[in-house]
Amino acid sequence: MKTVSARTLTLVAAVAAALLSACAVGNGSAAPNLDVERISVYELGEDPQDAAAFTGNELIFEARVDAVEAARVVNVNTDGSGLHSAGSAKDSVEYIYTPVKITVTRVHKGDLKDGQALTLRYLGGQVGTKALEMDGVPSIDTYQPGTDLLLFTQEQVDVGDGVQAITPNFAYVIADGLAVGAVDSEFALDVDAFRALVRSKAGS
Repeated sequence: MKTVSARTLTLVAAVAAALLSACAVGNGSAAPNLDVERISVYELGEDPQDAAAFTGNELIFEARVDAVEAARVVNVNTDGSGLHSAGSAKDSVEYIYTPVKITVTRVHKGDLKDGQALTLRYLGGQVGTKALEMDGVPSIDTYQPGTDLLLFTQEQVDVGDGVQAITPNFAYVIADGLAVGAVDSEFALDVDAFRALVRSKAGS
């Protein structure tokens, strides 16, 4: 088991900084023959006021989870120039992500439409004997088909594997009239009040 850390939550930078500064730490809880990489990021927190005001939210919308696909491994250049080529002198980072298929149900900010299909890039998953675990992000169990979400995300990005996908800054589960923090359920707010807060911060 390896434990690493990073400050930024942007897709390539977070994973790259974390993995490139990795240090090996023994952990007997890992399954035999399973190579687990663990990344701890400095969380932004889930206070609704902070989420609504965060300037890195380029898209704010509600969506329903349709399906969770098989995890995949990508090896990308840390300068953002796409997939790493064998023999290239560029620094690169290999990581695992799990594609989650979602459908937009309500748009609060950004160039999206109701009914639009998107892919959410969940950082983490297992491919063969390799696994990536992220501390400080929602569990993959959050993204069960049929789950309604309120998402604050970056724009869609193709990291070089041909998949345009969004990466959440904040995620809330909508259920029983509440928007509940996907990492910490302590942060919960009436969903209509949350929508009004988002509209006021987004200027809509």
